[in-house]
Amino acid sequence: MSPQPAPASAPGILLPAFEDGLGRRYRPGTRSSETPPEILCFRHELTDVPSFEFSLRERVARLAEFRHPYFARIRKVDRLSDERGTVALMSDCAPGTRLVEILAAVERSGPVLSLDAALSLVRQLSSALTLLHDHTQVSHGAVAVERLIITPNARLFVVEHVIGAALEQLRYSRERYWNELRVALPMSVGLPHFDQRADLAQLGTVALSLILGRRLADDEYPGGIEDLIASASARAADGSREQLPTELRDWLRRTLQLDTRHSYTTLAAAQTALEQMLSAEGRFNADVSAVEEFLTAYQASPKPAGSSMPVEQPVAKPSVATVPSVMRIEPPSSAFSPVTQIEEDDEEEEDATAADDETDSNDASEWQPAASRRMMAAGFVRYKWVALGLVIALAAGGAVFGARRMFSAAPVVPTGAITIDTSPTAGQVEVDGVARGTTPLRLSLPAGAHVLTVRGEGKPRVIPITIKADTEISQYVELPAAAAATGQVQIRSEPSGARVTVDGISHGITPLTVAELAPGEHTVKVDSDVATVTQAVVIEAGITASLVVPMSATQVGPASGWVSISAPFAMDLYEQGRMLGNSGIDRIMMAAGKHDIEISNEPLGFREMRTVQVTPGKLTVISVTLPKGTLSLNAVPWANVVIDGESVGETPIGNLSLPIGPHEVVFRNPQLGEQRRVIVVNATSPVRFSIDMAKK
Repeated sequence: MSPQPAPASAPGILLPAFEDGLGRRYRPGTRSSETPPEILCFRHELTDVPSFEFSLRERVARLAEFRHPYFARIRKVDRLSDERGTVALMSDCAPGTRLVEILAAVERSGPVLSLDAALSLVRQLSSALTLLHDHTQVSHGAVAVERLIITPNARLFVVEHVIGAALEQLRYSRERYWNELRVALPMSVGLPHFDQRADLAQLGTVALSLILGRRLADDEYPGGIEDLIASASARAADGSREQLPTELRDWLRRTLQLDTRHSYTTLAAAQTALEQMLSAEGRFNADVSAVEEFLTAYQASPKPAGSSMPVEQPVAKPSVATVPSVMRIEPPSSAFSPVTQIEEDDEEEEDATAADDETDSNDASEWQPAASRRMMAAGFVRYKWVALGLVIALAAGGAVFGARRMFSAAPVVPTGAITIDTSPTAGQVEVDGVARGTTPLRLSLPAGAHVLTVRGEGKPRVIPITIKADTEISQYVELPAAAAATGQVQIRSEPSGARVTVDGISHGITPLTVAELAPGEHTVKVDSDVATVTQAVVIEAGITASLVVPMSATQVGPASGWVSISAPFAMDLYEQGRMLGNSGIDRIMMAAGKHDIEISNEPLGFREMRTVQVTPGKLTVISVTLPKGTLSLNAVPWANVVIDGESVGETPIGNLSLPIGPHEVVFRNPQLGEQRRVIVVNATSPVRFSIDMAKK
């Protein structure tokens, strides 16, 4: 029987869209007016780790409210009803082309990806990751050219940003994460951490790939990165090359975490440095127009056969044996629930398949099993098919996409119960992303791990829970109050007793605090018998501003300026024994002129006098340089010691000079293992610490 390609419009077909070390993605074979889904079916080698799925579900629940045009919306995590229960991540389809495919075309002597276009994409990625950290306090953890998409309007789109926590549960080595999953991680003490430094290293690898115009090879990271940076060149749109600017090489090294002492520690710092570099006049033109120009050339360049639905050359050795090559989706029926139809590709079923072809040929609207095999023969790798069921509910013309398990004879599932109460009551309860009601609430749940989300006025609480069969547990949740919508200002005058009005409303005499002020600029008028001072104060939600007003004479124009403290720890500010505020206040308002300020942190034994000139209407920033203290360490029987990621030798270690403040200290003994401690060094007296490695 000669194979013929299946019609592209065959209803209900999910086609393989992309595959890498994580698993295979599927997309609908037909277009819809609604945003279509993309389904990532994870490799069983990953999900067989017990904590993988739990961490994935927890991260999805935590980011359930996160929405931004840079990121694909995550819909849910589910299990397919095949014999292995394949874990699937369902998210919105991103329109465009994966960056790895674009780089493959560039490497095939295709269109030139200029340095300006590359830096424009790096700028977009840096902004997206910084935004993710600022809004969610979580890391992506798996940023790579395989997991970034360039849209037709030259925008970068980040996908699968919820898998970092799950990947960390695999506990692979740094090399294995890279070789099997294309996850770049910085050097670390012990097992790799999926933190902000990991996202920085991954931002660096993507940036280097864009500058080189190709995907990094397996053996080039991490050992060959320095050589790649040294040999990289800047390409212009016309194909000419010149030496890569020194400041860009330095930015790459610091972002890639090649030297822990001088690398960026936050994405905000890396983004600030990048913007400063790109803003240099006449040096770069990292505008989105450079990407648009490249995409025009890319679309006009010849494409290899089958590139419309690329499947990446396998990165990981294990195959996705239990994931089908083509899935079928049928519209819902009132008589039965639809399931995914999977065809077994065995010689013993050829006769049955031929009979099916003859029967189904009379109805052109039905999906034909043989057609999927023909489509595979036209451009896809053949796999051993297994029985796999995936329920896709398409309602309102495809507007709602859902997936749930289907069984012909569903087994009895053991259940337990949970009682949920909150303070205050009426908290909105979700279990595994599904709304279940308001508190107080009692629920019956299948035995196993679940993610409980309780929402009140403030930030939602996400709690992992484990339900045991035939048992009942209770969970009490203190719901956080809603984030402050107003701010306040502390007002003092010299001398005190001056009358205060804010925005024309009288509030009493100094000293006093005016609370519940809306964010924005307010006019504060301080009036006494000898002087009247009017000052504009900017109020921020949840922040207390401070205003100190001298009343010696009538003031014209700004009579005060602001002082801000830049320090790694909380610092208190005093003037002549009177507390002015602390480093937690963004701006402390003070009278213009010279001030002798005492900066202190009592627990650390830090105290310093500084003379500050406050300029009217300007902000003066006081930077604090921390002094060093002394630390002595010992271990029984002995241990190698690493402090803040740097080895300092074997115990005993005496009179080690370190900046005051907390430090992470790791003790290692080949026979007794590893122990970690956080030790605070102060400025007043030497700190001595001893540890027994035999005690855990």
